[in-house]
Formats: sequence, structure tokens, C-alpha cells
Amino acid sequence: MTDKIELDKKPTIVIADSDAIARFYLRQAIETSFQVNIEEHRNGSSLIEQARRGYAFTPPKVIIIDLNLPLAPALEVLSFFSQHELLSPIPIIVITTGEALDSKQTILRYGAKKIIQKPTGLENYTDIISAVSMYLKPKE
Repeated sequence: MTDKIELDKKPTIVIADSDAIARFYLRQAIETSFQVNIEEHRNGSSLIEQARRGYAFTPPKVIIIDLNLPLAPALEVLSFFSQHELLSPIPIIVITTGEALDSKQTILRYGAKKIIQKPTGLENYTDIISAVSMYLKPKE
């Protein structure tokens, strides 16, 4: 008898935000709407390091990052992804607390697919879920 290794076929969504509560709410909203694996990062540096190690082989379907990530801010992360042929197709959604909406064109020029104002509570995550659903099929 041979053992079969069952690979998890669910797509991965990456969340990068230094705020643990924001990551928790985002995780809850996404898991309610999609059947996915979620990978979390507290800073941009760890996201870039993970991308160097394995995203070329198993890229996430979507990356959601806070604009003000510590160690490597969102613009640095966006620049890193846009400079790598295998990583640049991964859609990146930037969430921000509103003050950066003035620099929307710069953020989009660096490769973000969408910029969304950071929600304040679980019920306010519909804009993010809507943006993610452009790349993933929702739960049935």
C-alpha cells in the first residue's frame, strides 16, 4: 500500500501589516469569503525575504499590504516585486489610513493594483473582499 500525499490546493493570500488586530480582522473577513491559506507578515522585510525563497515556485494569488509597513515600507515592497519577472504578475492591494490617498498615483505607478482605505472594524472590509474577488472565486 502506498501513501498518498495530499497537497493543499487552496490558493494563498498574503497579508502584511504591523498591526496584529488589523491582520486578525482581515484574516476573518477573507476566511469568511474565500477558501484560502493565509500567510501573515508583520513587516515588509519578512515579506520580501519569503518572496525570495519561494514565491517563484508557489506564488500567492493576492498580496494585501499596509502602506506603512516597518523595515520595508510598501513602496519598497512594490518596487521589489515589480523588478522580478516571476513576481510582478502577483496582484498587490495596498491598504492605507487615508493620508496616503493623496499619493495614489505614485503607489499605482510602483505596481499596486488597488488602493483601499484601511477599514476600522470587521464589518467595513467589503471593499477589500470585493478587490480580492477580482482574483479569486468566493466561497459557495
